[in-house]
Amino acid sequence: MKITLPLAFLLFAVLMATVPGSLAAPEGTCPEIDVTTVYLPDNEQCEWFYICSNGNPIRQSCPPGMDWNRYINICDYPGNAKCPIH
Repeated sequence: MKITLPLAFLLFAVLMATVPGSLAAPEGTCPEIDVTTVYLPDNEQCEWFYICSNGNPIRQSCPPGMDWNRYINICDYPGNAKCPIH
Protein backbone atom coordinates (compact mmCIF):
# COMPACT_ATOMS: atom_id res chain seq x y z
CA MET A 1 0.00 0.00 0.00
CA LYS A 2 1.46 3.33 -1.07
CA ILE A 3 0.78 6.22 1.33
CA THR A 4 0.61 9.67 -0.24
CA LEU A 5 1.76 12.80 1.58
CA PRO A 6 -1.79 14.11 2.26
CA LEU A 7 -2.83 10.71 3.64
CA ALA A 8 0.28 10.55 5.83
CA PHE A 9 -0.48 14.04 7.19
CA LEU A 10 -4.08 13.05 7.94
CA LEU A 11 -2.94 9.91 9.78
CA PHE A 12 -0.43 11.95 11.78
CA ALA A 13 -3.11 14.50 12.72
CA VAL A 14 -5.50 11.78 13.87
CA LEU A 15 -2.75 10.10 15.89
CA MET A 16 -1.78 13.37 17.60
CA ALA A 17 -5.41 14.09 18.47
CA THR A 18 -5.66 10.79 20.33
CA VAL A 19 -2.46 11.17 22.39
CA PRO A 20 -3.33 12.05 26.01
CA GLY A 21 -2.41 15.59 26.94
CA SER A 22 -2.20 16.78 23.34
CA LEU A 23 -5.56 18.52 23.35
CA ALA A 24 -6.24 21.79 25.06
CA ALA A 25 -8.91 21.84 27.72
CA PRO A 26 -10.40 24.35 30.12
CA GLU A 27 -8.97 24.81 33.60
CA GLY A 28 -11.84 23.74 35.80
CA THR A 29 -15.33 22.52 35.00
CA CYS A 30 -18.54 24.18 33.94
CA PRO A 31 -21.56 24.16 36.26
CA GLU A 32 -24.44 21.98 35.09
CA ILE A 33 -26.94 24.84 35.29
CA ASP A 34 -26.19 28.36 34.03
CA VAL A 35 -26.96 30.87 36.79
CA THR A 36 -24.40 33.43 35.64
CA THR A 37 -21.94 33.46 32.76
CA VAL A 38 -18.89 31.36 33.66
CA TYR A 39 -15.58 31.76 31.83
CA LEU A 40 -12.67 29.32 32.11
CA PRO A 41 -9.09 29.84 30.88
CA ASP A 42 -7.45 27.28 28.60
CA ASN A 43 -4.78 25.01 30.08
CA GLU A 44 -2.36 25.30 27.11
CA GLN A 45 -3.00 28.50 25.12
CA CYS A 46 -3.15 32.00 26.57
CA GLU A 47 -5.35 33.33 23.76
CA TRP A 48 -8.07 30.71 24.24
CA PHE A 49 -10.84 30.67 26.83
CA TYR A 50 -14.16 28.89 27.33
CA ILE A 51 -17.69 30.10 27.94
CA CYS A 52 -19.83 27.60 29.83
CA SER A 53 -23.23 26.71 28.43
CA ASN A 54 -25.43 24.17 30.22
CA GLY A 55 -22.42 22.33 31.61
CA ASN A 56 -20.45 22.38 28.36
CA PRO A 57 -17.31 24.46 27.70
CA ILE A 58 -17.42 26.31 24.36
CA ARG A 59 -13.91 27.28 23.22
CA GLN A 60 -13.41 30.88 22.11
CA SER A 61 -10.36 32.79 20.88
CA CYS A 62 -9.15 36.28 21.63
CA PRO A 63 -8.22 38.58 18.73
CA PRO A 64 -4.65 38.24 17.42
CA GLY A 65 -2.09 39.64 19.84
CA MET A 66 -4.41 39.42 22.84
CA ASP A 67 -4.50 36.94 25.75
CA TRP A 68 -7.33 35.88 28.02
CA ASN A 69 -7.18 37.77 31.30
CA ARG A 70 -8.47 35.24 33.83
CA TYR A 71 -8.70 37.87 36.57
CA ILE A 72 -11.21 40.18 34.87
CA ASN A 73 -12.60 37.79 32.19
CA ILE A 74 -11.73 39.77 29.06
CA CYS A 75 -9.26 39.57 26.19
CA ASP A 76 -6.42 41.87 27.14
CA TYR A 77 -2.86 42.81 26.24
CA PRO A 78 -0.42 40.06 27.28
CA GLY A 79 1.32 42.36 29.77
CA ASN A 80 -1.98 42.97 31.52
CA ALA A 81 -3.31 39.40 31.26
CA LYS A 82 -0.23 37.93 32.96
CA CYS A 83 -0.92 34.46 31.58
CA PRO A 84 0.94 31.88 33.73
CA ILE A 85 1.60 29.68 30.68
CA HIS A 86 4.05 32.14 29.01
